[in-house]
Amino acid sequence: MKRFGIFFGGVAVLAAATGAAAAVQGSGAGSVSTTYDSSAENAVELLAGPERFAWQRPDRLLRLLSIRKGEKVADLGAGMGYFTSTFSSIIGHSGTVYAVETDPELLKHLEIKAAGQDFDNTIVVRGSETDPNLPEDALDLILTVNTWHRLGDRRPMREAVSRALKPGGRFVVVDWHLGEIAIAPPVERRLPREELIAEMVADGWTVTTNSRLLKYQYLLIFTPPAP
Repeated sequence: MKRFGIFFGGVAVLAAATGAAAAVQGSGAGSVSTTYDSSAENAVELLAGPERFAWQRPDRLLRLLSIRKGEKVADLGAGMGYFTSTFSSIIGHSGTVYAVETDPELLKHLEIKAAGQDFDNTIVVRGSETDPNLPEDALDLILTVNTWHRLGDRRPMREAVSRALKPGGRFVVVDWHLGEIAIAPPVERRLPREELIAEMVADGWTVTTNSRLLKYQYLLIFTPPAP
C-alpha cells in the first residue's frame, strides 16, 4: 500500500534526521531549480525553506477558504503539520482539526507538534490510502495539498471524504499543474486539473471554486453529492 509520505510538498521524501526517518514538506517551487530532485538533502533545502511562503501563499489560500472559529476541519495528508498548525490557531478552542497521515514517523511528529500548540484542538488520525478514518457527517472542510495525485483508485477516498463532510461541507484539493515545475514530481505522475474535475463531477460532486490563485498548483473546491 502506498503511504501518504510527504503530501504538503507533493514529493515523497523520507529523510534521515536525528537518527529517525523524518519527512520534508514543501509545495511548488520558484527559480531555485528546473530539475526534479527527490533526494533528502535537496528536499530539505528546497521544500522546507523560508521561500516556500512566496509560492504556496498560505495566507491568501486561507483567506479564500474563510475558515471560522469553532469549525471542524481536516488536513488530509498532513505531512509535518504546516496547515494543521494554522487551522488550529484559526478555529480556536471550540473547533477541531483532524491531522490525517499514514506514515508512522510523521504521525509521531504530528502528535508531538499537537501537544505543543496553543489550543488543545488537534486530533492526529492514522488513515489509509482508501479511508481517512474521519467521523461521518462531522466536518466543515477537508483540505488536501499535493496528495490526491498519489492515490491509485481515488473512488474509495472520494466516498470516504463525502461521508465525513457535513451537508454543505467543502473538499479542497490543491495539486500540481502540468508543465515544467521545479521539484514537482514528473508530469506523468501528476493529476491534470481537467481529469480531476471530470472524475468528481461524474461521481456527483459540484465544483464551487476553480481558482488560479497559486502559480504552480491548481486549487479546486468541491461540495459532495446529495445523500
